[in-house]
Amino acid sequence: MPTEKPRITFTLSAEELDALGRFMSANGITNQSKAIRAIMSLGFDEIKKSMTSKDYNRFNLSPDAAQFIDDYESLSSSGKKVMHMSMDAAVILFANQPAPTVVQDFDSPTARKPFFERVLDEISKTVDAGS
Repeated sequence: MPTEKPRITFTLSAEELDALGRFMSANGITNQSKAIRAIMSLGFDEIKKSMTSKDYNRFNLSPDAAQFIDDYESLSSSGKKVMHMSMDAAVILFANQPAPTVVQDFDSPTARKPFFERVLDEISKTVDAGS
């Protein structure tokens, strides 16, 4: 069946071709292209698991975004849940909107307090809705 997808050609050794066949049999895959994509996906997942902020910088992330990833990965599962709720609240509050004055002036404790009160309020709404 013709495809509009980009095509590549590469060479496998006899051993690699045998391994591909074994992978296909073990996973019920009848198409070599699908099998190779599945293997690539598994490999990409493993690479992502071991990446650090320095690795992510190759993907043109800002230093802040890369540091955020490292910090997130160091959290416990509970900490990650809190971060997800915080991100959900931030999206609700700020998606497609200019940053409010309280975010622009984080050096001032009086500016930070209303912002964090709003974030905590959104988090509590998310938690209440999930209960």
